[in-house]
Amino acid sequence: MKLPMSTKCFSLLAAAFLFVRPAAGQPVTVLSPNGGESFAVGETLHVRWMTDTNVVFNVNIEMSVDSGDNFYKISNGSIQIVDPEWGDYAWVVPDSLGGAPTVSSRCFINIYDYFGRSRSDLSDAVFSIIAVRPPPVPDPVRKSGCGSGAIVALIPPMLLTAGGRLRRRRHGASSP
Repeated sequence: MKLPMSTKCFSLLAAAFLFVRPAAGQPVTVLSPNGGESFAVGETLHVRWMTDTNVVFNVNIEMSVDSGDNFYKISNGSIQIVDPEWGDYAWVVPDSLGGAPTVSSRCFINIYDYFGRSRSDLSDAVFSIIAVRPPPVPDPVRKSGCGSGAIVALIPPMLLTAGGRLRRRRHGASSP
């Protein structure tokens, strides 16, 4: 039986989508945060992962703030392959989890198969949660209302004396 071209294209596309595998032999792979990142309390942290969808199609996400000694669930229930947040779970970082403060430089994400905790992946290295991001430091040279990027500097009129010294020029005085 010969399939129409549109059916073949759909089948190839579906096969490519459904059979993407993370790492060889690993049914779940944490993509981010995966170590070295820094997030602030109140910011949205995007937990990203991929799975072998032939094996894992329902996950839970948990976080540790103490190098993996304790984990706290951060996903609201399990996340299924049909959910819009599959592969990219947006989570607003709270100031505590299960009574433990989230501010830490020893954080890990663990994503595991809802039906088998042995199918899981942990961040490759620690990441940090900080209390708040410091506000940007204003540039003292730029002044608002002076046009785009105008640099304002108030320098009093000066004269170079015969001895090579600068002296302030008085209002109305003429140059030597």
